[in-house]
Amino acid sequence: MIVTLIGIAMGILLIVNPFGISRAFMFVLGLAFLISGVLDLIQAIYTKKILKEMSQEIIDMEDFIEK
Repeated sequence: MIVTLIGIAMGILLIVNPFGISRAFMFVLGLAFLISGVLDLIQAIYTKKILKEMSQEIIDMEDFIEK
């Protein structure tokens, strides 16, 4: 919903002041890249944590397998 509202606001600004929108557009674009980067970093850390836990469980199960 927030993205939709930002899109509507950018559309209105583009109609009202087509040349003044470039600064606002660059700000929103930069903010989007920043948020995307932070979310990617959080996802990478979380994924690494899960994979580490899974590999530890696999190692623990090898002790119970009969040979």
